[in-house]
Amino acid sequence: MGCVMDVDTDVVICNDVNALPICMALKENTGVKLVLDLHEYAVDDSPLNVYHQKYISPMWDYFLKKHLMEVDAFMTVCNAISDRYFTEYGRESVVVTNAPAYEDFSPTPVNGDQIRMIHHGGAMRGRGIENMIHLMDGLGEKFHLTLMLVSNSRSYLRELKSLAAVKPNVTIIDPVPTREISAKINPYDIGLYMLPANCLNNEYALPNKFFEFIQGRLAICVWPSREMAHIINQEGCGKCSEDFTPESMRVMLNSLDNQQIETMKAESHRLASKLCFEKNAVILREILAEVLEK
Repeated sequence: MGCVMDVDTDVVICNDVNALPICMALKENTGVKLVLDLHEYAVDDSPLNVYHQKYISPMWDYFLKKHLMEVDAFMTVCNAISDRYFTEYGRESVVVTNAPAYEDFSPTPVNGDQIRMIHHGGAMRGRGIENMIHLMDGLGEKFHLTLMLVSNSRSYLRELKSLAAVKPNVTIIDPVPTREISAKINPYDIGLYMLPANCLNNEYALPNKFFEFIQGRLAICVWPSREMAHIINQEGCGKCSEDFTPESMRVMLNSLDNQQIETMKAESHRLASKLCFEKNAVILREILAEVLEK
């Protein structure tokens, strides 16, 4: 702890609740300003992870009750999570989304013979990626799905590859570095995400891939997760299915024509300069300036 206290800095950004106690110790012993950055609702008591539910969530709840009112600034990634923290702990937060840097791309034209869909991200069981593979059974040759997956679970990824191997309209490819994602997905037409509402954080999710879809100038088709649906419905950059089933997504996709997809891609193009890291950087500078003035 002694060497940590020797750090010569003005502001510490605490990345998630597990680092909060040591960051508070640093603040109390040196007077450094402390900004807490919480990416999810940390005390989500999801049944998907019994260990987290039983042991981690209560501990993090204790940390938040003890320290949240003492940090100099507090930021979260979407309005739903911000509202939840205020309801449960009485502390307001600033929303700073997971948007990547602006990319100077244009939407690619839609090929009338085949609609190219892509999903990218971690191969994690709680995300139910197999639902997107099963979705393709009723879409035929007009749609093709590419999954660009990071191997968070080797066994799960093997299962997904086995499912995809018998689907002529599904391909699994290797991931690319994070900064290359938007360029990699730009040739596609639709960014697809069917995230089950099986825990609070999934229900509230507004992930980096959503904004990467926008930087890639894609139409965005998702299950009706609250935060993603809000932007899609407000901005017209995509479509949401009626409910959280492959059947409803299949119906919605089959209803789209090429002109609708091109229009949604154009809306993502319009949004790309608005929903990007550069806009978030302005908010971050304002947060830092405010805490340094205290």
